[in-house]
Amino acid sequence: MKQTIFFELYSLYQNSSLNSFDEWLEFRYPEHERLFDIYIDIQSEYETLKDEYIFYLLMTFLLTLELPTKGTFPFDEVLG
Repeated sequence: MKQTIFFELYSLYQNSSLNSFDEWLEFRYPEHERLFDIYIDIQSEYETLKDEYIFYLLMTFLLTLELPTKGTFPFDEVLG
């Protein structure tokens, strides 16, 4: 069994799939089947902590950002 740490798997999932995490795991890494329940628990806890501590990755922030449809944006450009 190839050793892959959970964070690598979860990062790949977030960047490549719209399916649920367990469906993606089952399709991409069937050899990890005995660890699926553990992975799902870790993912659930991580998502709960993200919400509790308002932790966002840049991509998550950009995907959930609600910008005004008219007028000026309330942000200044920091990356040029």
